[in-house]
Amino acid sequence: MQKFILKSKDDVLVFNEALDFVLQKAASLGLSRVEALRLKLMSEEAITKLLEYSNIDKDIAIEINARRFLGNVTFTIKIPGRDFNFLKSISSDLSLNDDEMTPDMSDAINNIMLSTFTDKLRYNHKKGFNYIKVLAARSPYASLMRTLSAIVLAVIAGLILKNYASPEICAMLSGKVFGPVRSVLMNGLKMCAVPLVFFSLVSCIAGFGNLADMRKIGLKCITYLFVFQIISAIVAILTFFVFKPLLNSSFGIFSSMLNSGSSGLAEKNFIFELLINLMPVSFLKPFIENDVLQLLLMGFLFGSAVKMANAHVMITIVNECEAVFTKVMIIILKFVPLMVFCSTADQILSTGADTLLNFLWIFIAISSGIIILAVIYCLVVVFRCKISLKTFMKAVTPAMIASASILSSKAVIPQNMQASKKLCVPSEIYSMSIPMSSIFGKNSECISDITVSLFLAMLCGINVQFSQIISLSFYAIIILMSASGFVSFLAIPIYLGVPTAAMELVVGITQLIDIIGVTVNSLGSIASSLDIAGEKISA
Repeated sequence: MQKFILKSKDDVLVFNEALDFVLQKAASLGLSRVEALRLKLMSEEAITKLLEYSNIDKDIAIEINARRFLGNVTFTIKIPGRDFNFLKSISSDLSLNDDEMTPDMSDAINNIMLSTFTDKLRYNHKKGFNYIKVLAARSPYASLMRTLSAIVLAVIAGLILKNYASPEICAMLSGKVFGPVRSVLMNGLKMCAVPLVFFSLVSCIAGFGNLADMRKIGLKCITYLFVFQIISAIVAILTFFVFKPLLNSSFGIFSSMLNSGSSGLAEKNFIFELLINLMPVSFLKPFIENDVLQLLLMGFLFGSAVKMANAHVMITIVNECEAVFTKVMIIILKFVPLMVFCSTADQILSTGADTLLNFLWIFIAISSGIIILAVIYCLVVVFRCKISLKTFMKAVTPAMIASASILSSKAVIPQNMQASKKLCVPSEIYSMSIPMSSIFGKNSECISDITVSLFLAMLCGINVQFSQIISLSFYAIIILMSASGFVSFLAIPIYLGVPTAAMELVVGITQLIDIIGVTVNSLGSIASSLDIAGEKISA
């Protein structure tokens, strides 16, 4: 903490010393030149505002405290004064008709400057002092750290409750606290994700200059994503056989569950039914049932129709709807750590720590498979796209961090597009490939679901032939490209006859797997844009 004493409110010399300190401290905390100058401007306006409400005319103490925590850099300015309504005080308007600078106009200019930084300023009054906290830099790792912290706290809390609380209390917390909170937040995310994907598709297709180019790029995207789904299935099978010997001693330990829950998939022509139900019977059906395949078809149809009709008003409405749903999702995503805490704690209370430890090798196996997939993506970028690994990773790292922080591939569509733009991918390509990858690019989920299905079948004592593994892989690809993540997680193991009771045991580790999976999905989404662009990239 640094203190500066102003002889009066007009003591310019000491005022400038305080601002120089802010600039120097910002540099020492690792802020860029632009961030430091922005911080200096915010601090100057904040100090001016606090001095306006100071109840002391001379020897005014200004205290400035700088802090870096989890990558966030904040500066707190403290000045003695009376309490006031900060937001109301900066609502003054500037009259553009005055030709001379008056004190009132000077205050109005200061208020307008502060109003542009309201999202980075926090005001507080305590014990005769006014405080303004300035957020100088927001860490991209902050959300990820909160999510990981929530997992650690949930494990600790769950173990304590499991070992020391009565079964009745554990059941009550699981059924009436953790479970409902998790469901409410998850429903909120699903509520925003489906419309967001639809409006994003309609917006990007309506903005295409040439529909023939759109069809050509769309076919390339589908082909690329399907090929990588097959590659992901192969990686999952190889991963299973590599790690299978580590669990051989546990073969059939869950065989008693075979009589509980579902024991197999009903006979039906899945592909035939998929084609019949491709077109929804009503506009709202894909939104209500979260049918992403129908949603994709509707997005293409509506986007193409808006483009052919040249409906500028409709394009504006679609863009505004996309912006609104994005803002709503951002609000809900602030509660993701709470959802992760409730989900993890609920699983520990329901299944116990011993069960989680039994699946440690499954978690390692899935993580290894997903990491192998990430290496394949990088090799494609280096050898096919002729881009250095350093350049590629520098561009995609912010998007990968954002994906890991919010555990959603759909929510980071803007970040993935920005990374593609940095890598000189044409907008007409990444505006289609990125949204399509968020729907169909479930390569990490393919590795996770196939690996989990094979391991659970082994733990339940189900003998799976190699031909069944191949058929499972193709079934998984179809399910993953036409159903939501949780639906595929339930449907794929059932194909091998794995009971629902056994599948519930691995839900607890899905949060950790999702952190790695969505990160690699983001990397793959950007890599696909690069590969599809091909010779159109002009570095």
